[in-house]
Amino acid sequence: KNALLKKFKGNLPGEFLKRWLFTINEGKFTKEDIDKDYDHFEEDLKWQLLKDHLAAENQLQVTDDDLKKSAIEYTRAQFSQYGMSNLPDAQLEDFAKRMLEREEDKNKISNSATENKIIEFVKNNAKVEETEITTEKFNKLFEN
Repeated sequence: KNALLKKFKGNLPGEFLKRWLFTINEGKFTKEDIDKDYDHFEEDLKWQLLKDHLAAENQLQVTDDDLKKSAIEYTRAQFSQYGMSNLPDAQLEDFAKRMLEREEDKNKISNSATENKIIEFVKNNAKVEETEITTEKFNKLFEN
């Protein structure tokens, strides 16, 4: 993700986007709040634009089967948080089906499935250069 964001070409219209964020969030945020969090918003927007571009260019689409699998995995993870890790598949599928009936949840699952598909595509197609470094140099990478 970070490598792709570094390669992002073009600048977003910052002042326009700040005004737009202020307007669409009617009184929820002050202009100072938006200024403070704008860098994070801009990065998220760039990532969304990159994902949309990669998905369109490479015909990466989330199928109904992908949605179902993602919803089941999401449901499994939710139950695991509460120590319920061995639910029958039929029960997980039922919960996942009900989750996908709620538009907000379906969008969340779809976005996650799309991102996973894009990340998998990038992993399979990225060229990786291996470089041997000392332990000292490796540790310095995490100091920044």
